[in-house]
Amino acid sequence: MASLDWVFSFGRNQYRQLGLGHNEDQTLPVKLDFPSAEGVVIAIACLFFSSVALLDSGEVFAWGINVHGILGQSANVEEQNIPRKVPGLEGITITRIVCGANHVLALSSDGKVYSWGWNEYGQLGNETKENSHRPTLMSGIIGRIRDVAAHITLHLSAVVTEADEIYVWGSFNGHIILRPIETSFISLDEVFAKLPIPALTFRPLHPKPIEEMNTANESYEWLKKSFDDADTADVVFVVEGKKIHAHKAILIMRCVVFRTMFQGNWKESNQSEQII
Repeated sequence: MASLDWVFSFGRNQYRQLGLGHNEDQTLPVKLDFPSAEGVVIAIACLFFSSVALLDSGEVFAWGINVHGILGQSANVEEQNIPRKVPGLEGITITRIVCGANHVLALSSDGKVYSWGWNEYGQLGNETKENSHRPTLMSGIIGRIRDVAAHITLHLSAVVTEADEIYVWGSFNGHIILRPIETSFISLDEVFAKLPIPALTFRPLHPKPIEEMNTANESYEWLKKSFDDADTADVVFVVEGKKIHAHKAILIMRCVVFRTMFQGNWKESNQSEQII
């Protein structure tokens, strides 16, 4: 868990997306301040020209350009050059935030999802295509939600419930889905691995802080040790009766055969166990 003193920003700043109070580019990291914040930052999710931060108090802050209402502020607000608390979440404890191309999903401690931002493809999950400048509760009664997922290049949203049911909405495989629908996927990773575009992962492949991964070799060693992990795997190969757990997203990115298998119409593409 990082303290507020350890949050830095740098890079392009045309739209004040660095949250430093000005629009000058920064070639070196500069400390980011969170006015009136209570607690420490535990997660940051970035869009192209805006960012969202989650504090351990459950508060959400945002800064940058307010295109399509991505900051959760009034339509009259064009930009925020420093982090400001997202209104409309008072009394709600947020535990996870993720960003799509132009929308934000926030998971609350009671298993509900709030969304705001652009909604042309129904990615907010409120049964409309109307943009929202304030957090709105996702439509549908699908049980308590355990995790949420999105990717900065997609107008797609996905969740997994405590019953391990996977729901998606937004732009998905050429369809516009305005409210969550249940799928046959067995994990959030599989949702993004089976898109008809180069396979994606919606989260980092390593749980270790970057500063602990000193060399590329160490990263490789971690991946090798973690690959056969039954808790996170979404496909199982059975070889001479022995089960080998794997991750479709990695296989698709690294092997043409697996890419064809899992993204094509092979019967194996929908089987959770592959017998070899």
